[in-house]
Amino acid sequence: MSKEITIIENTTGEVTTTDLGELAERINMRVKAAEDRAKKAVEYVIDAGILLNEAKALVRHGEWDQWLAANCTVAPRTARAYMLLAKRVPTLPDAERQRVADLPVREAIKAITTDPTEPPRQHGVERIFSRDERERTAKIFDTGATALREATRAISNAAPIKPGKVQSLRNRLAAVLAELDKLTEAEPS
Repeated sequence: MSKEITIIENTTGEVTTTDLGELAERINMRVKAAEDRAKKAVEYVIDAGILLNEAKALVRHGEWDQWLAANCTVAPRTARAYMLLAKRVPTLPDAERQRVADLPVREAIKAITTDPTEPPRQHGVERIFSRDERERTAKIFDTGATALREATRAISNAAPIKPGKVQSLRNRLAAVLAELDKLTEAEPS
């Protein structure tokens, strides 16, 4: 480590001498202490969760939050998270248990409350690449939407819909459904 001595002027205007090597050592010690305490925090939280679970078993049904507020400094939501950690962490496989124990508290809670497996990917509707196909499909959808809006207005105004209009609307909706079927039958990208 560098043993440079640097003369600096602090915010009050005083000139002081600082050994940068010693300063670096002190910084590193503080960083290590913080990391060690962060790792130890999950252990303390699990211990607190075990005690909270014990206490909850002894408190009358429906009185837990009230007892907690009167006797402990932990919020009910936080207590539930600690209790869950205490229940779940011991059931994890060794490697996963160690990984969770090395996380910061919030990350440890998140790790046991979320599913580690990704949900299956759902493929969207295949894109239509040619301009003509895009325009044709868009026109079919637009015509169907327009027909639905007109029917909606007629129904809202209590106007009768003539049988020819009903058949036209059915035809347009059938065309939209057929296009949707074509899109969903396409290979996923």
